[in-house]
Amino acid sequence: MSIRDSILSAKDSELRPVKVDEWGCTVYIKNMSGAERDAFETSIVSTRKVGGKKTREIDTVNFRARYLVKTIADENGQRVFTDEEADQLGAKNAKVVARLFDIAQEVNGLSDKDVEELEKN
Repeated sequence: MSIRDSILSAKDSELRPVKVDEWGCTVYIKNMSGAERDAFETSIVSTRKVGGKKTREIDTVNFRARYLVKTIADENGQRVFTDEEADQLGAKNAKVVARLFDIAQEVNGLSDKDVEELEKN
């Protein structure tokens, strides 16, 4: 098998079960594909000119919930929420949302440094 075939046929997705007692269920945190992550990052960054100089800003409004709607899945890896439901998820217990976000960050390799880099580039 060629390297190309090996890469393209690899089953490299992760689906991590997380018991959420507060919600009475187990959710699954899935990793995004490279394309999904790029699309998410593009959606949260805006560029504007200030005094003739371009600046980049990260839209942090409801950031955790907007990230989680893309990563919370069922046992088959299918998303549970649509992007439009981020506000509803963001209205849930902040402690639970933060805990799930931390796990989603880990599963997807999104570090605080990555977010800082987005603001710079």
